[in-house]
Amino acid sequence: MVVSSLKSSELKECHDRISQVVKSINVQRLELVTKSKITQADSLEISKWVTTLNSSLNKIAIGQIDEIRTDLREPAERIKKVTGKLDAAINKLDNFNKFLTILTGFVNLVGAILSPASGGLVKIAAVVNQLDNLT
Repeated sequence: MVVSSLKSSELKECHDRISQVVKSINVQRLELVTKSKITQADSLEISKWVTTLNSSLNKIAIGQIDEIRTDLREPAERIKKVTGKLDAAINKLDNFNKFLTILTGFVNLVGAILSPASGGLVKIAAVVNQLDNLT
């Protein structure tokens, strides 16, 4: 079908032109019927042509909708890809933050163990507190 190979702007132009033709035909037909210059049979035949043109307008409108859907698909896919990359980056940052928290806790644990200032039960309590901080 020709409609599927046209861009949105081309489809709009076709739609507008055919609409103008349909309006013009209807105006002329009514004028000719009013002046009794054509028969009812001729008027009905002209109406069939208008119906065919209106059917074409419907096909063009469907083509326009398809074109819009196609235009929206690519950005949607790109947004999904970027969102996926952002989610992965956020997960890496979260994992890195967890690593830093554990590393800080481990350094504090080692500091509590090696600290010459603490001794006996105080030292054991400090080590246990630092172990709690690791989890």
